[in-house]
Amino acid sequence: MWAKALWSREYAQARLFVWGVPVVHFLALGFGRLNQWILDPAAVGRAERYAGSGDILAAYQNGDLESFGRVWLLLAVCVLALVQFGTERRNGSQEFLFSLPYSRRRIFFTKWLFGASLIAGSLVLNTAIDMIVVAASPMAPLFSLNYHLTEIGYSAALLLAAYSAAVLIGTVTGTAPSQSVFLVLLGILPIGTYALLDESVRIMWNDRGFPDTFFYEELQDALNLSHFFFLQHDFVTWQKTLVFLLLAAALAAGGMWSYERNKPENNGKLILFGWLELVCQIGAIALASMFCGMIGAGLIHAGEARIGYAVGFAAGFAVSLLATSRLRKVRLKT
Repeated sequence: MWAKALWSREYAQARLFVWGVPVVHFLALGFGRLNQWILDPAAVGRAERYAGSGDILAAYQNGDLESFGRVWLLLAVCVLALVQFGTERRNGSQEFLFSLPYSRRRIFFTKWLFGASLIAGSLVLNTAIDMIVVAASPMAPLFSLNYHLTEIGYSAALLLAAYSAAVLIGTVTGTAPSQSVFLVLLGILPIGTYALLDESVRIMWNDRGFPDTFFYEELQDALNLSHFFFLQHDFVTWQKTLVFLLLAAALAAGGMWSYERNKPENNGKLILFGWLELVCQIGAIALASMFCGMIGAGLIHAGEARIGYAVGFAAGFAVSLLATSRLRKVRLKT
């Protein structure tokens, strides 16, 4: 699967990422630790207090610096996926790429492996620096290899899943702007849909759609994707790491499947596949209708909230149906 020409091409269009991502990641993780435990004059006294109590997690800030690093890497890999797929369509280089004597599967695998290597390289390099800083600082007695291995494993699996999702979106959208929009929506739709359904059920049937139970609290956490990037070390487990690795593999396989079936003549469409375009239209209409129904329930006071909700829902349905039908006909220049 190795093709020097393809790797050289990926590096040429993303060289800034190769050098810039690890540097900024260091500022988020290694320099933060350096600033806290070596440059800070109060580090010695703080280390003695933590050593006396044996509170290793407090000394490591319970993973706050790693969370900061994960967020930076998330932004970086989303932009990288945009460059690898959306920008290629926009500047017309995708047609040239498809004319090369390589299968689309090989091209896709090279792209994905390039991004995965960037994630792994930055994590390994900066985790090693972080470990050296800890070992050379007053915090050395609290050094925990298990902590570092758990954090790097979890971060790698989570970021691979996020990158694979961004890549999948890049293979099913026909323009850079639509890929950008769907990347943003991916972060808010799961928990947003949960909230809309819950509130709609409450208004129409005067009952909570999702009761305040432990199960639904866990469900909210699972649907709030930002939760996983800010997860404190207390809640990081190897089980979660395995789940994200499996998710990354499934999303990457889906991306490869759609990339092999991309038709360049569809470039410029918001979504490349007609069946998926219809699914997205139905979903957009449903969400817009519920959202407008909630607005109607708050604005129209005609005896009970469900009347206002019904009016708003109907208006949202009509407007969103018209808007999405027109969007399906739009073909942007690439």
